[in-house]
Amino acid sequence: MKKLSAVLAVLLLVSTAKAEFKLIPLFDADIRMAYSSVLESSGGYAGSGWIFFMPAMKLSETDYILPVFNINVSLSERVIEEETLFLKRMNNLGSVAYKHKFSKELEGKVSFDTKYNFNMETKDEPFGKGLYDLYDIGVSGSVSYNFFFNDKPLPLMFGAKYYQRKYPNYTSLGAASVTITDGKEFKPKDFNAVAFTVDYKTVIAPVFAELTYNLVCKNYLDAYTRTSNGEISDTIRLDTAHYVTLSAQMPVSQGTMAGLDIDYSLYASNGSIYDSTNLVFTGEYYAFGSLAFKPYYSFNLIGDLNAALFYQILFRNYKLRKARDSSGAYTSDNQSDLENAIGISLKYPIDKNFNLVAGLSYMAADSNMKYQDYVKYNFKIFGASAGVSMSF
Repeated sequence: MKKLSAVLAVLLLVSTAKAEFKLIPLFDADIRMAYSSVLESSGGYAGSGWIFFMPAMKLSETDYILPVFNINVSLSERVIEEETLFLKRMNNLGSVAYKHKFSKELEGKVSFDTKYNFNMETKDEPFGKGLYDLYDIGVSGSVSYNFFFNDKPLPLMFGAKYYQRKYPNYTSLGAASVTITDGKEFKPKDFNAVAFTVDYKTVIAPVFAELTYNLVCKNYLDAYTRTSNGEISDTIRLDTAHYVTLSAQMPVSQGTMAGLDIDYSLYASNGSIYDSTNLVFTGEYYAFGSLAFKPYYSFNLIGDLNAALFYQILFRNYKLRKARDSSGAYTSDNQSDLENAIGISLKYPIDKNFNLVAGLSYMAADSNMKYQDYVKYNFKIFGASAGVSMSF
């Protein structure tokens, strides 16, 4: 990390003296007042939206420094990785990258990456002290080769990343007793990970398409599998995730766009649990497959007022996890989840830099997992927001 920072600093100092140096700041923001309500519980108002800032520095015709700062605030969001429903999330991302253009077609990039998430699961959690707050620290690199369509670059990108994830406020209650866990699993959610990405953009007139594949391999630092009789083993938990996304957009007419996103996930894990109340062992508890479709359509509603409609349906099926009824009794069926979401967003330009924005959304999650003493699987969320977006 220190060596990378030193290299970037030297590059900046050397290049500042050159006539080619140029600062190219980019700023985008979407700031709203939002209302969110989970059915059968009281709703609440809060600020939401995102801010993106990249004060790009052009050192020469071939070299760039790219600092990136990104803040995103969302309300009422289910996160599968954490197995919980959050009332509010703030994602803070920061990175500093060095990009070099070897030619018109070929370029490479190395980056130092950080992330800090503030996650509020309940209303009584103080901001910054959430049980599921997390931070990432990592380094990444990528190589891109540009194909061209009407002089517009369409890159094929290969990337790799190593990062560490820590949950500073999360500790296992069972680990407080050494006799129960044998001193293991005090920090069961922390892990190291490597990720690999392939991304390809293309145009098959009139359709613009992007295909992305992500492979993430996680090595948990203090989480272990269970034996069939409930004992903590010496085998560390290992997870592997495959994510495939296909996005396609097609202009229908002036100011009108149709699109479709397809997301496929395959999550493998040797993580297992033992239900000591019912004496039931479940291997590969976290392993699942999911498939989501999201068609959307944007058009000019009245004059310059643009409207975008979307619908999303997601299917998720767990490999070995059995569904349970409301009393906690196990059924013979594997857990399967169905999520439906629908929404509309509006945008009205004030001038070339500012827009008035608003949105409505509704999401319903339905699962055959009816036992919800610890995790909510069946719920409905309504959201509304309004504010302003800006771009410079």
